[in-house]
Parts: sequence; structure tokens; C-alpha cells
Amino acid sequence: MSRGKKARIWERPLRIAILEILERKGGRITEKELTDKLKEMYTSISEHEINAELMHLELNRLIYVDSSTPTNKVIELLTEKKWFKAIGGTE
Repeated sequence: MSRGKKARIWERPLRIAILEILERKGGRITEKELTDKLKEMYTSISEHEINAELMHLELNRLIYVDSSTPTNKVIELLTEKKWFKAIGGTE
């Protein structure tokens, strides 16, 4: 986090909300739909905060962000098998 910025404290952690939304949507959602749902829950949230949480979840192998269509990315909840394919596995 950059100097001078304080982390926000949410009633429900943002990454938990993202995972819950993905669960309810069957494990797959577009970035726009996810952003819209999060903005309903967290009225003062920024795109930067959402992207930072998505990056955190992707680095921890909980989600995969398919950016093959940059205008409407797809976010997918990963299971072990899906993670294997996301990193280039052939099974």
C-alpha cells in the first residue's frame, strides 16, 4: 500500500464478498456484473480496490481472471482441476 493511504475496514471483507458472489453465480461471472454487485454492497468502493482484491485472490489461486476479452473479463472460481487448466495444463 502506498504511503499515506489507509486500508479500509469493511463490515464484511471484500474478498469474502467476492467469493460468496462467485459461489451464488455458479463459480463464474463477468467483471462488470461482479463490479455492479459489489458497488451495491459497498457504496464507496473504487475500481482500484476491487482490482486489488481480484489480484490477491488470483495470486492465492482462488480465482482465475480470463482477460482474453479485455472489454468484459470473466472471473472464475477455481477448483483444483480448473486451476491446472488455467496455468496451461492439458488434462
